[in-house]
Amino acid sequence: MPPAGARPGDRPHRVLRRPEPLARAHGWVVTPDGFAVCAQPNSAHTVFPCNDHPTDKAAFSFRVTVPRGLRGVANGTLVRAENLDGDRTAYTYRSRHPMATELVQITVGDYTVKDRRGPHGLPLRDVVPTARAAALEPALSLTPGLVEWVERRLGAFPFETYGLLPCNSDDPKAFDFTGLETQTLTLYKPAFLLQEEQKIGAHLMHELVHSWFGNSVSPAGWADLWLNEWHADFYGLLYRFERGWPDSLGLTSMEARMKDTYARGDLWRRTSGPVAAPNAVNLFDNQRYLGGVLVLYALRELVGEDVFRRIERTFLGCHRGSSASTEDYIAIASEVSGQDLSGFLRDWLYGTKTPRLPGHPDWTVVPVPPGLLASRNREPGHYPDSTATL
Repeated sequence: MPPAGARPGDRPHRVLRRPEPLARAHGWVVTPDGFAVCAQPNSAHTVFPCNDHPTDKAAFSFRVTVPRGLRGVANGTLVRAENLDGDRTAYTYRSRHPMATELVQITVGDYTVKDRRGPHGLPLRDVVPTARAAALEPALSLTPGLVEWVERRLGAFPFETYGLLPCNSDDPKAFDFTGLETQTLTLYKPAFLLQEEQKIGAHLMHELVHSWFGNSVSPAGWADLWLNEWHADFYGLLYRFERGWPDSLGLTSMEARMKDTYARGDLWRRTSGPVAAPNAVNLFDNQRYLGGVLVLYALRELVGEDVFRRIERTFLGCHRGSSASTEDYIAIASEVSGQDLSGFLRDWLYGTKTPRLPGHPDWTVVPVPPGLLASRNREPGHYPDSTATL
C-alpha cells in the first residue's frame, strides 16, 4: 500500500503483517482470524508512513496477500485476485477518489462478500464474518433505502461503492466504539448490527452521511471536525424522528431534542469550548456532535428549508474530493442565502455564550455553576445521539 501522495499502481513500499496485540492508540484491531485497520483519527502512521492530517488526501492502491481460505479486503473496488504459490491469495483494490489517511481500511479474516445494488445501480459491497452472514442480513439489507434517503437531500452518492464491514470482533478493549466511516466500507461491531432496525437505523444513517461530510469533503483542520459530526448527527436525528423512533432521552421530534440541547448550550461552551474552537482534550465530545447539530438547526430556522438544502449541496459540490474549513462553510452559506451570515454563524460557532435561536425566543439556557471547569472527554470515537456531558 503506498504512502499518501503516491500514485495508484505504484509498487507497495512495505509488507503489512498481522500485528501483535497493541494498545488501542494504534491503528489495528486484532481479531481471532486476522485484523482490521482502525486508524481514526490519528493512528494511520502506525500502519503506513503518513502525517495523519485530514488534508493529506490521495488515491490509494492496496495489495493484500493472505493464506488461502481467508479474505483480504480494502477500500475501493477489487481489481484482481491472484492465487499464488504456497497456498496464498493476493487481493488488489483501488480507490477511485482521494481519501484521507484516517479513512483507510484493510481487513483480513474469514469473511464473505455480499453484493447488492443501491439507487441508480450503485454497487453495494458488504464484507461480513462468514459465520454471521445470515444473522447480519436484516441490517445489511437496509443500506439501499438509507442511501436513497440521503441522496434526496444531499445529491448523488460521492463514491464508486459503499457497504458495511462488521469486523469479526466484539472485544470492547480492542474495538471501543460502535462504528467508523472508513471510506466506502464502514467498520462496525457485529453485535450492534444484530439489533432491531429501531435500535440501529439512526446510527447507520450517521455513518453513511459521513460519505458526504468527512470523507468526500474532509475537514481542513481538526478544529473543523464539527463539519463532519454535526452533519452526521443532524441527518441521523432527522431520519430517526421521521420514523417516530424515540431518542436516548425519550424525545420524538427534532424540535424537542434541540430545545434540550439549547438548554445545555452555555454549559457545553464552558466545559468544552465553542463548537468550532475545541481543544485536544475535548475534540470528540457532545459539543462537536449535538452542539454542532444545534448550529445547523439555527441556520435552517433562519434561512428556511429550501435555502438550507441549497447551502448544503453547494458546499458539497464546491469542495468534493478535497478539504474545507469552517470559514468555507460560512462563505458558502452567505453566498447561497444572499445575506451576510458571517456574524450569525461566528456567534454560534465561536461565541462563549449561546445566541438566541431564530423562531424560538422563549427557549432558555441553564445557568452555568460558578467555577465550573472543562471536563475531560472520552476516547476518540463516534457517539451519535449521546446525552452525557463529556
